Amino acid sequence: MDSSQHLQPLTISSYLSLVFFLLAIVFVIFPLSIGIPYSDRLPVIPIIHPKHGKKIKIRINLATAPLIAIVILLATKSIGFQEVVKGFLGTEGIQPYSIMILFYALAYICISLDVTGFVECCAYAFSNKSGKDGRKLFTYFYILFNLMSAFTSNDVVVLTGTIFLVYYTKISKIEPPTAFLISEFVAANIASMTLYIGNPTNVIVAQAYGITFLTYSAWMILPTITAMILAYFALYIIFRRSNLIPDEVNSPKRNPSDALKDKIGAIFGVIVLGSCLITLMGTSFTSLSVWIVTLPFAVIMLIRDIWYDMTKDKKSNNNVKRVDEEKADIETIESERVKKNMGLEKKKDETKENNKSNEHLSSDTQFKRNDYENENEQIVDIKYDSLNNDLDENNELEKEITMENNSFHSTFFSQKKKSSDLITTRSVPLSILNSKKKKPHSSKEESFDSNRENDLSSIYKEVISEPHDNDSDNSIFSTFKNALPTVYSVVIRMPGNLLPFALGMFILVEALSSRGWISRFAIAISALTPTYPVAVISIAIISIILCNFLNNLPMTVLLSRILQDENFAKAPHVIQTPAIKQGCIYALIIGSNIGACLTIVGALAGFMWDKILKDKGEKIGYWQFVKWNLGVLPVIAVGACGVLIIELWVFYDKLNN
Repeated sequence: MDSSQHLQPLTISSYLSLVFFLLAIVFVIFPLSIGIPYSDRLPVIPIIHPKHGKKIKIRINLATAPLIAIVILLATKSIGFQEVVKGFLGTEGIQPYSIMILFYALAYICISLDVTGFVECCAYAFSNKSGKDGRKLFTYFYILFNLMSAFTSNDVVVLTGTIFLVYYTKISKIEPPTAFLISEFVAANIASMTLYIGNPTNVIVAQAYGITFLTYSAWMILPTITAMILAYFALYIIFRRSNLIPDEVNSPKRNPSDALKDKIGAIFGVIVLGSCLITLMGTSFTSLSVWIVTLPFAVIMLIRDIWYDMTKDKKSNNNVKRVDEEKADIETIESERVKKNMGLEKKKDETKENNKSNEHLSSDTQFKRNDYENENEQIVDIKYDSLNNDLDENNELEKEITMENNSFHSTFFSQKKKSSDLITTRSVPLSILNSKKKKPHSSKEESFDSNRENDLSSIYKEVISEPHDNDSDNSIFSTFKNALPTVYSVVIRMPGNLLPFALGMFILVEALSSRGWISRFAIAISALTPTYPVAVISIAIISIILCNFLNNLPMTVLLSRILQDENFAKAPHVIQTPAIKQGCIYALIIGSNIGACLTIVGALAGFMWDKILKDKGEKIGYWQFVKWNLGVLPVIAVGACGVLIIELWVFYDKLNN
């Protein structure tokens, strides 16, 4: 059958669709902010940023560029609403809405797990094994981030692991932290090939061809492991030669369990995530969509977070009430002690006038006074211990004031106090009464470790602090944050820009298909894939290149539709050699994952990674990033593609012969 019979003629609408598709990509990579004069008469539209001075700014970026392109195409009648509907609901087996549900459901589970301190706990468990050896530390962190990405996704690792690395390298004084940050990013994007859910691009391809969870992993596990190992040696050699992996590091030592902010929540989160993965494997033989499996587990996690916030607040309020009662008791005892001491001083003056006649009485009174003081001090000690037990139970409530605990005991009970001393003691700030007693240090080394721990905590608090948002002052956001702080912490860290970007790109690709471009691209791809070894190499190279021009998500949508087009799928050599089609499918998965390792713009994870570093005062420039990864990407691409070609040979040639 002649391929030309399947070509749709190109029109002005076709060219406009292609132009605005490319323009949307340009503004995603190079966002633009346009300032226009502000007037109270102008209507407020969603893409307009809050006013700055006498101007308002329109942002054309990741979230808005595809939507603006769609609006223009609709206004010029280059596309119709049917393309918008198809782009949202999907065609050819690809369901954009289900991909987004799957992504956000899994992201919520993983970020909620991170909020409990689980990721930090794991990081300390790995780092403690390295001792002071910088090379071991590099290796252990590389293994950790590979494991995290293999069982979650590359975006989750970037969102959680990058923040910890910035904090850890600062406290360890690893300057510059380039080797650790880039190896984390590379590991996240390689290991994401392991499972179906590791990257939205995996889901797109798997949906397009009906690949099950287990079938996907069966084909991809060996190329992924090969790429992981090759990437480690390539990164290690490159960074050791550049002296970016130190021989010795002054790593902070911390009990991993101390990093858990919510131990029960961490255990619950691990069980939920594990159950979700097991269920996905168990249902992979059915026609059940993966989002239907994943969403209920995310809802369970959300309900648990809401319950935790509500019960924590109730417990905190009860503890605050008890703390207030204990403070009132201590102040009452102190008041009585002051009055008694003043009365005793007055009685002492009276006894001096009677001298020897009342000597026995004076001695007895003095004894009772001392006994009364000692008794009151014991009572205060008991009350203070009870107060600290409450504070230990409510550590989350009181963690803001733990830095004020500079020995209340030594101030309050150091020696016998005169009346004036006791009056001064009552003026001790209540925040000190609220803080926990600080254990005395037995040596200079312990004192240094304590100061280091305080520095470490302050740096981590600075690093993980939420970015300032104009909306944070809004009463709705404030109420949400105060009522459900855990849920708020999770939601605020989720990549919200991904939703309009992804859905917008699905619609734009649908526009290209309906206007005749996809069929023409399919004929070109068919000519580049005469055999399965050539097909694997060709598609891998094309997808890697397009990743860094289009971004991996729109690239995967585009190439998936091209490979589904009958001008490729029904080409004689593809029908006669099934290994060609299979090779193209998995080569596309390889390219969409590792292609993100070349430039920052190769994947959405790159944008998030770069933004986190800039927000936290670290910067790895675009060309610096490319320079380091140019030595890594070819190695892992050759290794992964080589293993895939061997798998195709074994499955289609050796076993069939």
